[in-house]
Amino acid sequence: MRIDGLSHPPRVSQSNQRSDSVRPKKDSAAASDTVEISQDAQEVADLKAALQAAPEELHPRLAEIRGRIESGFYDSREVLEDIANVLVDSDGLQEVVDDISTVRSALTRLAETPDVRPGVVEQARERVNSQFFDQPEIRQETMNRFLDELA
Repeated sequence: MRIDGLSHPPRVSQSNQRSDSVRPKKDSAAASDTVEISQDAQEVADLKAALQAAPEELHPRLAEIRGRIESGFYDSREVLEDIANVLVDSDGLQEVVDDISTVRSALTRLAETPDVRPGVVEQARERVNSQFFDQPEIRQETMNRFLDELA
């Protein structure tokens, strides 16, 4: 019996097909491949290394502060109030505190202002009855105000 060749390609199992696609290709990494680290990342790495290499003597209060943190010194109410007062009195934060005070004051005044003010409603009724709003210059002013609100 004579076999000249296969009429169809040989079958390959699915597990062989999967492993073939995962298997690294030879010579897939060219010699010209490079990795570049940004200047900022390099500076951060250098600073971190310098900090870790610096002796603790360069930071004389560091050990004292660590000891206070570990002992719970900063957890006492008096210390927290002192820290909060220093922060509130600082220049940058004082502006924010003043702004908060202004907003609170405005909100209080707004809450005290009634939704409907009878005097303003009565004045509007009088103007409608006297045909105040029918004047060309008043119509123009009203239109301008509406357009300003939309812009």
